[in-house]
Amino acid sequence: MKNAFFGENLDYIPYQILKQILGESIYEEYRDIIEFITIEGDIEKDILYLYLKPFNSNKILYATYDLKDKKILNSLSKAEILKIFDDEKDKIQELQKKEIERSAKIVLTIINLVLGMAAAYFVSKFVFGF
Repeated sequence: MKNAFFGENLDYIPYQILKQILGESIYEEYRDIIEFITIEGDIEKDILYLYLKPFNSNKILYATYDLKDKKILNSLSKAEILKIFDDEKDKIQELQKKEIERSAKIVLTIINLVLGMAAAYFVSKFVFGF
């Protein structure tokens, strides 16, 4: 979204601010989690309020940014943001584990069904001579 009053693209500001807070290397390390978490923003009186919205959680204010002066007014600490990301990573891994288990059960059920049909076919062919 291009801000008509300040002439800058607001789509990239939340990520730029997050990169400033975390540092380039940590930002790159957590890039997958950052892309998974919803980032929202509200503008009130030339101040951009930025929120992280982790999966199944309330949104968390992580920074305020002055659009006129183009500077961060306040933000969560690097440690607080990394804790949010680590918690989110744990949730994602738990969901992945459950999904893999569910998929494995479906595959095993299909294999058992096919084996059962093959056994029934051979029994009917050899016993009954069909």
